[in-house]
Amino acid sequence: MENNTENLNDTIQDNEPVAEAENDVDTSVPQDEEAQKEADASASNSFLVRYNHEDRELTQEEAIAYAQKGLKFDDVAPMLDQISYLASIKGKGAKEWLDEHIKAVEDDYRASLEEKYEDEDVINLFMEKFKAENEAKYNKFKTDKANADKQAEDSAVSKFESRLADEFIELQKEFPEYADVSQIPADVLKLAKKGTNLTDAVLRYKHQQNKRIDSARQTAQSNATASAGNMAGDAEQHDSLMESFLKGLR
Repeated sequence: MENNTENLNDTIQDNEPVAEAENDVDTSVPQDEEAQKEADASASNSFLVRYNHEDRELTQEEAIAYAQKGLKFDDVAPMLDQISYLASIKGKGAKEWLDEHIKAVEDDYRASLEEKYEDEDVINLFMEKFKAENEAKYNKFKTDKANADKQAEDSAVSKFESRLADEFIELQKEFPEYADVSQIPADVLKLAKKGTNLTDAVLRYKHQQNKRIDSARQTAQSNATASAGNMAGDAEQHDSLMESFLKGLR
């Protein structure tokens, strides 16, 4: 099972075959041409996005990063709506309302310091310390959350790989032709990632493949029938012409 799990990790990351270069072919390319090819490839993978009344061209990496941020935004959108709701009750925008609350917290702390100390420099020193401590708390919160998210993701991947390893053993009983995890089609793995049992995913995959084969066979038969009909029509026309020709001779 350990071997299967190791193979699973590699297979899930990249299930596409990699073409090997032929040894007897010179694949060297001048540096200028190679640089131009890289530039063209980069341009072909660019994405044009309109945001804030402006068109922005993003690379594939930038597009992926922004897509991930968009997914995160979907998670916090309900909370932002609630903040906007509370701010609208006070007739303010969300940022203005939050800024006022942050300022109120700092003003309250300053007022408590002014009751204890008369020296303005001392009060300002404590205020800087207060803000630095709060910023450190916030940074710790972000770090802890990022670590928790990473642990949750690693745990999910580990559970998936363990489940898939067990299901692969069951799969081999029904489909012994799958001798290694790397032979599992990418479409099957996609279904498995969504929670479908591996054997069921293979059955669905094979069913879809058979449907495509049957459809292609029916199309080929229809084309062959139509072609045979055309040939028969041409033969009948040829015979009719020949008959008329012979009659003329007689």
